[in-house]
Amino acid sequence: DYPDRRECDEYDRNSLHLGVVVGQCLLLATARLVKLNVPGLPLFRHCRIYAHETELYCDTNRVVEVSRLCVSRQLRRHWSDRRSVVTLLYRALFQASKRNDFTHWLVATERSLQRLVTDFGFPFRAIGPCSDYCGEVAPYLMNLHEFEQIIQSRTRPALASFLDGLEPDFTPSTT
Repeated sequence: DYPDRRECDEYDRNSLHLGVVVGQCLLLATARLVKLNVPGLPLFRHCRIYAHETELYCDTNRVVEVSRLCVSRQLRRHWSDRRSVVTLLYRALFQASKRNDFTHWLVATERSLQRLVTDFGFPFRAIGPCSDYCGEVAPYLMNLHEFEQIIQSRTRPALASFLDGLEPDFTPSTT
């Protein structure tokens, strides 16, 4: 589908693209935050949302879709390296979300990956049934305020660095 070997779509121009780079040029992981725009969000083309879901549609929430999460094949054999790179990527996604005043993440993921992410401390909740979207996935929503509370609780040491380097204007208050 992509002769120039670069996946692109109509959502790219309304997205923040992030990556984890080592040295001058080795890209280890990427993801994008898709802002709500005229075409909508990619997830809505493939996933159904439960009829009783209300948080997703609240006018005061600024929802962004996390998509195209990709980790370099070079890390597939090195679980500890891959885990630290994924942590760096999620930290970048979190900080970009705070800087852009997003309040919620919307994702479509496989259940096995979602269990791992939830075990890591991300408070995602299912908001729709499974569907076929590049494999069997379900839509999940995460409130970033709830996630900040988990970070600040210090119950998940792996999340301690998520506030490092974040400007004071975007750092959650401790009250």
